[in-house]
Amino acid sequence: MTDTVTGGFTHHFPAGRTIELRPGRATVRGAEFAGVTMADALATLTALVRELRLPEPAGHGTSEAPTAAPVAGPNRGAADGPLTQDALWAAVGAFLPPAGVLVAEQGTAFFGAQELPLPRDARFVGQPMWGSIGYTLPATLGTQLAAPDRRSVLVIGDGSLQLTAQELGTLARYGLSPVVVVINNDGYTVERAIHGATAPYNDIAAWDYTALPAAFGAGDHCVTRRVTTPAELADAFRLATDTPDRLVLIEAVLPRDDAPELLTALAGRFAEQNDYGN
Repeated sequence: MTDTVTGGFTHHFPAGRTIELRPGRATVRGAEFAGVTMADALATLTALVRELRLPEPAGHGTSEAPTAAPVAGPNRGAADGPLTQDALWAAVGAFLPPAGVLVAEQGTAFFGAQELPLPRDARFVGQPMWGSIGYTLPATLGTQLAAPDRRSVLVIGDGSLQLTAQELGTLARYGLSPVVVVINNDGYTVERAIHGATAPYNDIAAWDYTALPAAFGAGDHCVTRRVTTPAELADAFRLATDTPDRLVLIEAVLPRDDAPELLTALAGRFAEQNDYGN
């Protein structure tokens, strides 16, 4: 149980009604059972749930996918106005290809991506439990190698990218063609929302992100765009659609303090827990 998956520890699961599964043991109502593998425990729980004959979720077990809800959010602004988080996620949701893989870095990217309706047979990769920033660029290398017929779409913050940027070279070396959207919001916006809005430790170096693929040897295999408006982002995604066999890097310039609504709400909760004022 971590803050990011429990709404800031507001879950309040009663121990007497909780089953906790771990790789090699399980805990039921506070009693621990060693030597129980997670696979066996899940299989047993699945069988028990089926005996309850609970209603199936909409679309489950049928050929019809649930109808996707529109992307929520406030006014996305004019096409030639400044790019915002809301406009970014509306564009990402419209671009995602069927059977694609959406990979979202921990931070503003994860909290924006997890509310997107996915197209049919798409996959979503994120890791909110550990919060290991920089994970998703090499993870995208993994998703493209594991499923080359599924195009991966990575959305990653500028601070996170700076930890593992060299994997752009590995993607190019193997001729892989994901779409990489770099959120350039001038540092660790997720951390600014929690603590230190103007603190220098949330600042990062200003890189030339569209120059990185060439620096790492991508050559003609990569195309890059820097976008600052919704219209420019739409053009960049059209370019990505027209170049399915090339690595596409889009640097999306966003306001420094702009964040998805869910992150803003959770960050306030985290700040209260940390009680930085005392």
